[in-house]
Amino acid sequence: MPRLKIVDEPSVEDDAEERSTPGDVDDVPVDAHAAPVDADDVPVDHDDDDDDEDLTVGPDELSIDETPFDVDELRVPRDEEEPARRARLGDWLIAHGFVSSADVESALVEQRVTGEALGGLLVARGVVDEEELSRALAGIFDLPYRDLVESPPDPDAIRRLPQSFCRRRVVLPVAFDGTNLLVAISDPADVLTLDDAQVVAGTQVDAVIASPAQLRVALDQAFTSGSPVYISPDTSTADSGDDGVDPASKSDAHVAGFVENLLDRAVSERASDVHIEPSERGLRFRMRVDGVLHDALDLSPSVPTGVVNRIKILAGLDIAEHRRPQDGRMSFTSSGRPIDARIATLPTSHGESLTLRLLDRDHGLLNIDRLGFEADALQRLRQAYGRPWGLILAVGPTGSGKSTTIYSILTEINSPSRNVVTVEDPVEYDIPGIKQTQVHAKIGYTFAAGLRAILRADPDVIVVGEIRDAETAHTAAKAALTGHLVLSTLHANDAATAIARLLEMSLEPYLVASSLTGVVAQRLVRRLCPNCKVAYKPEDDERMTIASMMPDVAAQALPEDVTLYGPAGCARCDHTGYYGRSAVYEVMVVTARIRTLVLEQASATQIEEAAVAEGMQRLRENGIDKVPAGTTSFAELTRCIA
Repeated sequence: MPRLKIVDEPSVEDDAEERSTPGDVDDVPVDAHAAPVDADDVPVDHDDDDDDEDLTVGPDELSIDETPFDVDELRVPRDEEEPARRARLGDWLIAHGFVSSADVESALVEQRVTGEALGGLLVARGVVDEEELSRALAGIFDLPYRDLVESPPDPDAIRRLPQSFCRRRVVLPVAFDGTNLLVAISDPADVLTLDDAQVVAGTQVDAVIASPAQLRVALDQAFTSGSPVYISPDTSTADSGDDGVDPASKSDAHVAGFVENLLDRAVSERASDVHIEPSERGLRFRMRVDGVLHDALDLSPSVPTGVVNRIKILAGLDIAEHRRPQDGRMSFTSSGRPIDARIATLPTSHGESLTLRLLDRDHGLLNIDRLGFEADALQRLRQAYGRPWGLILAVGPTGSGKSTTIYSILTEINSPSRNVVTVEDPVEYDIPGIKQTQVHAKIGYTFAAGLRAILRADPDVIVVGEIRDAETAHTAAKAALTGHLVLSTLHANDAATAIARLLEMSLEPYLVASSLTGVVAQRLVRRLCPNCKVAYKPEDDERMTIASMMPDVAAQALPEDVTLYGPAGCARCDHTGYYGRSAVYEVMVVTARIRTLVLEQASATQIEEAAVAEGMQRLRENGIDKVPAGTTSFAELTRCIA
């Protein structure tokens, strides 16, 4: 989306840093919403039949008319004549007598230190209240201000958006005239919420500004007792006309465009997975962002199977097969970025469920220096994979970033002088200069079979996607003993437990001790959003909770005067308080002492204590270091590391 940098006359804010959180308008989207449009001015096209795409799926043939889809139909119209200049927040407040120049200058000095929004600082200092700030933002963005106490929301309008969407996005419908839905928001720069509201409501959406406090109270009053029944777009078509239906069910002509818009939205929101789940109430769309699933969209039962069939066609799957799971792949471009997607179908009692795993080619492969390793841990890891032979494991639960770590090591050690061969399930990223193969269980090409074949191909470095069984474990260990560097992943809770897992797979202790050279255990925690994270002093009960969960490290890691950080929520992080993820690691190098313990079949606890004595930092200790630093919150850390 194009953005317009406001260049104004010299003012008290000329040195302020760029801000994008609510309450700051130094850098605002050009396409912010104008005032509500009169219903009589909204053109309604009742002749949709001529533009419909013919999507017909029969048992013997598939006919697809690729009619170009106008994405603008799913977007909130913008005013192309919007003024090119807007007053800055501080200048507007000064000009209208709400604050003095000294107040703004003092707040800007604090902002340079804390990075907090100017509006929030002025409210916290008591210079202005939330209502005055909201009126200022309404004036700057040329939007109406609505007092939700004097003008409460219309119950019929509230039913136009689902409760989950309203609470998550902090938005509330307040009026509906049959064509236009008027919604109250507190952040006029949050155009993504307005766009999504239009997609969910299936009608034109315009905005009014309300104070955050009034909006929170109105949301509670609207949905606490006797929650209104959500009216999906196509159940209200009798009142709103043909343009009131949702984009996927409006006609088959919109299926291709709806899918394209859905994928674009998933990429823009940094989703790693998209879930499309049928139910008796319709089609539910969920996205996994920063490791956490959240609802994205709900469509009514009248939505055709065209959405599911469209994705299956793009992935090269059999659209006539609904009873068996299928796997496929497809590629597409979003905002100029090449994206690969893995698609898995699963038959359910209400129809086929689809899961899309999105892989960004430009951002998936990271340099190992950017993975968040501490200097000492990274040096220990490089010591392990710097050898010409040995077995190196990345361990952790599903979704902990093990493959990313292996790919990063592989990228660093890859060179023309080395023959690098992989066996993966599936191949997630294509790396130039490396021979990559994929498991195909139906023809007997398993990890173990692939590994045996690779050993006959004169490899220097071998990558095994995952050690799942005893045969693969034995072959990988023996390959490491015969002069090959072997990289693989394993499901284990920590580095020491990985040794116990190998022994449970019937590997002899001497084989583990001789072949294993290093283990990386890891988790991914969500990063606090730098725009809205808040500092606080932990209460005694929270300190006691930390001490009870991590008694051996909490006392020295959390002094009494420690400052912790927590999530708040803003438009940038989609009101979650988190943006992106960071890794928490422990790196265990297999030394002579640890080899002796393995041969003696010592417990995982004894092996861990020996590794710590030789310099290993535990997972939870590494994680606690990130809490006072403001990287993540303690609640998030305990969610990922029990």
